[in-house]
Amino acid sequence: MLGRSIKKEMFVPRSPAELRSEKKWRCDFCGHLTFTKVEIRLHIETTHLKNKEFLCTQCGKRFGTKAYLKSHIYEMHSEVKPTKTCNLCNKTLTLRSYRDHMKAHTTVYDCEICGKPFGRKAHLLRHRKNLHGLLEHACEFCNLTFSKKIDLNIHKLHLHKIGADY
Repeated sequence: MLGRSIKKEMFVPRSPAELRSEKKWRCDFCGHLTFTKVEIRLHIETTHLKNKEFLCTQCGKRFGTKAYLKSHIYEMHSEVKPTKTCNLCNKTLTLRSYRDHMKAHTTVYDCEICGKPFGRKAHLLRHRKNLHGLLEHACEFCNLTFSKKIDLNIHKLHLHKIGADY
């Protein structure tokens, strides 16, 4: 049974897309989505709260249930990779890719400036940079901003003498 460490608000639907379709419940620990409260409770209990006692002998990864271990072995270590077709855009993907792909349909990243929604965080960041001129990486020493982290690191190395050799 779940302890008191799981808060009631963990079981509240999170995004407008989830409210429009069948209710989905989001795990606050990892973002995993389920269709029912029971499923999200089981996910949290077996993935985040219990000791993971089921060991994959092929790669050493541990799982909270035998079913999760079997699913992992089938998806990751079998010769034939199972596929699934997205019912929203008809794209066919491996099961592992399908899970990541579905996040683009169910997760909403809203621009805090204009409110425009995006399915992927990378698209929101590109929008913020191109439309609003926001640069993502700021130097903590002089507040100069850069669009790429590597440019920030080069700046700190040359101007502030902060880097691997200093």
